[in-house]
Amino acid sequence: MNLNKQTHPSVSPSELDPSDLASGLLTDPHAGVSIAKISGELLFVNDQAARIFVGDDSNAETVAGRSLWSLFPENLVREWSDFGARVLRSGEPAMVRTIWHGRQVLSWVTPLDAGAPAAEARLLVSSRYSCGMTCCGEDDQSRFAMYETSSVSLGDLDILSPRELEVLALVGQGLSIKEIAAMLHRSEKTIQNHRDSIGAKLGLANRVHVAAVARRAGLTQADAAKKRI
Repeated sequence: MNLNKQTHPSVSPSELDPSDLASGLLTDPHAGVSIAKISGELLFVNDQAARIFVGDDSNAETVAGRSLWSLFPENLVREWSDFGARVLRSGEPAMVRTIWHGRQVLSWVTPLDAGAPAAEARLLVSSRYSCGMTCCGEDDQSRFAMYETSSVSLGDLDILSPRELEVLALVGQGLSIKEIAAMLHRSEKTIQNHRDSIGAKLGLANRVHVAAVARRAGLTQADAAKKRI
C-alpha cells in the first residue's frame, strides 16, 4: 500500500467558504479575535481577546463597542494605530508584538478594506499568547513586517529591576547560569543572586518555577529597557 499517495482531492483557496474560515477562527479558544478601525473604535471582539487585553474576568459583552482610548494608555494606542495605518497603506498583513500583563502577545493584523479611506477601513486582529519570540521561523519572518511596541506592561513582573528582567528573559530562552554570566559579562555568582532575588520577589519556590515563569513571559533582553506602563 502506498501511504504517500494522495487519496483526497486538493482544495484551492478560492473554493473555501469564508464563513467556515471565520467560524474556525472564532471558535479557537486560544485566539483573541477583534475588528477595529484606525480611530480606535472596536467593532467586534471575542471573549479571548477581552481576556488577553483587559483581564481574565472580562468578556466580549463588556468590551465590544468601546474605544481603545478608553481601555489602554494613550501612547500604546497611538503606536497600535500607527502600526495599523502602515498595514493599511501596504495592503499586507503584519505581526505586532506586545508584552501585556507580563506575557508576550503576538497579533496578526490583516486589512479588511483594501482601498477604502483610512477613517473607514477595518483591521482584523488575531492575537494569542506566545512563549517564543515569534510564532514562526526566521525565514518566515522575512516575508512580512513585524512591529514591536516601545513600552511594556509587566503585571506582576513589574517588581523586578531591569537587570533581573534581563536575567529572567535569558532564563526563559533556556540559557544556563554560566551562559547568562558570559553574555552579561557578570560572574556566575552574581547571576545566581539575581535569579534567587527573582524567585524571592515573585514568591517562587525554586529555580524550576522561575524557569516556568520565564518561559511563560516570553521576554527578550530588549524588553528590560523599554518604558513600563
